[in-house]
Amino acid sequence: MLKIWQILGLIGIAIFLFSARLPLISIQFIWTFSISLFDIYGWIGRMPLVQDNTSEWTEAFSSVGVGLLLTAILFPITLIVAFASLKISPKLCLIAGFLGIACWLGAIFSVVQLKLLIAQSGGPFGSLASSFIQIGYGVYVGILGSVLLLSSYLIALYELKRVTELPASSKS
Repeated sequence: MLKIWQILGLIGIAIFLFSARLPLISIQFIWTFSISLFDIYGWIGRMPLVQDNTSEWTEAFSSVGVGLLLTAILFPITLIVAFASLKISPKLCLIAGFLGIACWLGAIFSVVQLKLLIAQSGGPFGSLASSFIQIGYGVYVGILGSVLLLSSYLIALYELKRVTELPASSKS
């Protein structure tokens, strides 16, 4: 039978996993164009291993790529640690929660960097163009899943404390 912290952890994992399908970056102009984390995984899979393209734009957008790469790397690690926590220890929920928050902070960093680069490099309409780029709601949903993982650790501590105090109070 699952304990309450494990149920909350499973809900956090499900929400965290679902967030990868939601928009990471949203560009709203005439219509809405969005990019999810799964889209980024697809692009990484199709990317050539060696690139000779060292243009000014490639170097400028490398900081955006670092944040997206951090997100792409930390996402599966977070899921592995979160699933392991359900079987091994609630302490791993704490680690998974912090990894998940770091994962989505990398995404926020990327979007902010993208907005700054377009505002600075886009000429007279750069600031207007950067205003169309928004952080997708998938990032916020992912942070919610991470917070649920963190709170499942706190619930596990409360359950453990309650179980250890219950025998002591029943003796008196």
